Amino acid sequence: MTANHQANLPTATEFQVGDKDKIREYIPHHDALKRYITINSDYKVQPSMIVLFDFSSEPIATKYKSVIFDTQAGIILTTKNSRQLFNSLSKNSTLGLKYQNKLREQLGLKRKHVFALGNYAYFSLNGFSQINTSWLALHQFSDFIQLAETEAQASTIQLNSIQYLFKFSSCAPQIQKRLHESITLNQELKQTAINFHRELGLNQTINNNLLTEEERLFKLQMANKPSLASLIKQVQNDDFEQYSFFMKSQTGMIWTKNDHQTGLSFTKRNNLMF
Repeated sequence: MTANHQANLPTATEFQVGDKDKIREYIPHHDALKRYITINSDYKVQPSMIVLFDFSSEPIATKYKSVIFDTQAGIILTTKNSRQLFNSLSKNSTLGLKYQNKLREQLGLKRKHVFALGNYAYFSLNGFSQINTSWLALHQFSDFIQLAETEAQASTIQLNSIQYLFKFSSCAPQIQKRLHESITLNQELKQTAINFHRELGLNQTINNNLLTEEERLFKLQMANKPSLASLIKQVQNDDFEQYSFFMKSQTGMIWTKNDHQTGLSFTKRNNLMF
């Protein structure tokens, strides 16, 4: 039996199919939707997100650049565009785009369409480019069909005992193939994380030994313990310091991070998602 999940979304038949034209027609004017709509310019992409429609070129009510459907928060209107929302996700993720891009290269996958997190993944309908675009949270969907060269539709998993259908135009060409590549990358990233989990022995039952004797633990005098993400960033900073020292020895000049970013901008190879 297919699992059913509850969502803070309307269940009336007229709202079970959505696209940009219908959203522009109904939001924020339709009375039946008002209780589901929230204005939140601090919204952060999270697993409860279902789909993000980008309206950057023609903002709704002249200011809302994204409309997000979320199982918990309902329908979100935000002044942030899709690039801002996903760059924020990239900055705060432990295995961000830098690591995903390296894995993509090793797998021989060319297109950049997915932000992979293993059990969660977000799929861009136009890839990581300088334009804003709509996104799907793949873990919230059960089917995706390419209708035409640049058109597609996707059906959600069971939400509120129904499946919502979202339609998209202006997709990248061969979007079905790009979806398959994205799912493959996400699966490989997940397996990498599982292998790391095993390497740490976190899937093993720990018997009584020195490692489990709490009385031997040193009492750390610190308010906040470092996270894995912060440790990785510190390693990156240390790497840059070594790089800066090398550049000084070669050029006679001190290189700052701003200098490095300027160099990257000339090559059009940004560290962030876009």
